[in-house]
Amino acid sequence: MLVPIGRFVVTKDIVDRDSERVIPMGANLNSFKMNPIMFYNHMRWEGGIGTWDNIEVTDTEILMDGYISDSTENSKEKLGLVQDGVIRTASMGFRPKKWSDDTKDKLEGQLGVTILEYEVIEVSITDVPANPEAVMKSMDKKDYKVYNDFKSWQEDKEGVIIKSYQIENFNNMNILEVVNKYLGTSFGVDAKQEDVEAAFKKMSETKGMSQEAVEKSMREFSDVTKGFVKTEIETATKALKAEIEIMKGQMQELKEENGNPEGDGGENLDDTKVEKSDNVIDCTKFFTN
Repeated sequence: MLVPIGRFVVTKDIVDRDSERVIPMGANLNSFKMNPIMFYNHMRWEGGIGTWDNIEVTDTEILMDGYISDSTENSKEKLGLVQDGVIRTASMGFRPKKWSDDTKDKLEGQLGVTILEYEVIEVSITDVPANPEAVMKSMDKKDYKVYNDFKSWQEDKEGVIIKSYQIENFNNMNILEVVNKYLGTSFGVDAKQEDVEAAFKKMSETKGMSQEAVEKSMREFSDVTKGFVKTEIETATKALKAEIEIMKGQMQELKEENGNPEGDGGENLDDTKVEKSDNVIDCTKFFTN
């Protein structure tokens, strides 16, 4: 499941720590939007940990909403660091296409080049970004509580109402979008709290009914299956016992016809008589499928 972590500035039109300038409007995001992958510190070999959405490009900055998956140990570890406030910045991984070393394209104090056009490959959350103002814009403990309350309700299907939240907090991290998608609603930031709670209650009741129906069906199927298996076992057991009784009788007849009286343990059985007897029974059929 993807967990919203906040809205980030991923680059800003300032002199960065490499003494370079990256022009926000020069970004080519076409390929990135088809695969908006998130890494940690640009470490592609560790695999993606999340994704980006709601990309906005202005004259001064590029902004994105970040989401981290809670499906792997690696991504859950990074999610915890973000939620604890340890990681709060982002960094673009890009391929320069056009740059300038002309003074007219530089800002005060800039020593390096100005990247005029570039292709964005990936965007990472990072410990220390090249751009010192590439930071998280919105996320606080109250926002996390909204998300965690929603997630808990979704998991246990018992908590009907999300408590202690303000609808406007949803907008900061796109939680409202998540809620609408899950409930099939179209609430806006001006939605009334009682309407949201009613939608949750309706969903809870619907899911409860569905769950009850599934459990009932499974119980009925289980009962029928148990009865069927029991009957089959009893029938097979009776047939096997009958076969055994027939075999015992045939073996006794064989002993008597070949001079092996009952009770002698078969020590006096004449092998020659057995071979020549027309009444020898092939018992192997009782031990094969």
